[in-house]
Amino acid sequence: NLARPALGSMAQWSSLEVPDPDRHPRLLYFREALRGLVRNHGHDTIIMAPILGPMDLPIMIFGLEGWLATVMSAPDDVRRVLDVTGPFFLQMVDALLADGSQALVLPSAFLLPNIVTRGLAEDVVVPALRDIYARLPQPVILHAVGAPFGAHLDLVAQLPNVAGAVLDEGEDLAAARRTLGDARLLFGGLDGGLLRRRTPDDVRESTRSILRERREDPRFLFTAVGPDIAWQTPPAHIHAIQE
Repeated sequence: NLARPALGSMAQWSSLEVPDPDRHPRLLYFREALRGLVRNHGHDTIIMAPILGPMDLPIMIFGLEGWLATVMSAPDDVRRVLDVTGPFFLQMVDALLADGSQALVLPSAFLLPNIVTRGLAEDVVVPALRDIYARLPQPVILHAVGAPFGAHLDLVAQLPNVAGAVLDEGEDLAAARRTLGDARLLFGGLDGGLLRRRTPDDVRESTRSILRERREDPRFLFTAVGPDIAWQTPPAHIHAIQE
């Protein structure tokens, strides 16, 4: 969520300075945080860094409405943006993997049905992502960021170097498995942002229900989905999931 986008319009695009992942202080702060996690927990925990993909990074530059308007009406401007965000994304991928991230998770708002239409996803988003994802050094995981992949999950399955997807709570996991195929990872679970509003008993039973439903699926992973687990969530709710 942005109080004010970095740029007001494409007219300002040429004034944007692309940050260097090896020099920019905010990117270095993020990378050092990752390296600290790897040093302290990497021996017994899988560390997966989040990173915005080339079609989602412009949301942080223009705002969602501004970028969506550009994608809908100005294909030449979209290419100009992707000519910058694509290489920057791949550079950041290399940096995060070098820092010890064992996998990368991509919040993928610009593939969700509540953000883009089917036609826009098929004609603009997927072709752009297909070209850039084909150059990834290893597969990545796409994240539904708190809204259902739903009717666009088959488009995820068409992209190269996608190891799996994190679905929103309440999505049909059996249908998702059929769409993604047997080889990809399927992540599902409880909404982290809403977890604190539930009771431990409800959390425990909801977790059991999901695990029972996917018990024959060797590539299913239970996880918190949607937004981060809120800081105010009672520890009893987390323990209920662990149990």
